[in-house]
Formats: sequence, structure tokens, C-alpha cells
Amino acid sequence: MNNNLYFFQTNSKQAEVLYNVVKEFVGETDILYDLYCGTGSIGLYLADNCKKLIGVETVEDAIADAKINATNNGIEHSQFFA
Repeated sequence: MNNNLYFFQTNSKQAEVLYNVVKEFVGETDILYDLYCGTGSIGLYLADNCKKLIGVETVEDAIADAKINATNNGIEHSQFFA
């Protein structure tokens, strides 16, 4: 049994507002570190604003999902580590 818990913002309109606030705050950067990245949704949303995205998470299943999400979205300049 997998006891890992994942957080997802189920209100997609509010998630977009939240992610845009983060995007504005971060601006453009060479390397974006997404710590405790979960499935990578925030970092991947910000991927256009960086040259390299590095996601770190303790849950290996979430990292596997983050890699799939990056591939599905054509984001090749990302790396995810458990």
C-alpha cells in the first residue's frame, strides 16, 4: 500500500492565478530549483522562464510522475531527483 500523499490544486482557475503570482515573483532565471516539487506542476509551469529546471522531492513515485509530465509537455531542459 502506498501511503504517500500528493497535493493537487483542484480549482484549476485558482491554480492558474496562484502559479502566475509565482511566475511574476520568480521572473526569468538561468536555473530554477523546485524543492519539494511533487509531480513538478509548478516548476513545469515556470519552465519557459528558465534555462534549466531542477526538481527535488522525497517521494520517488512523484518524481516518476514529474518526469512523465515533463515529457508529455515537451519540456526537455528539466531534471528531477528523489
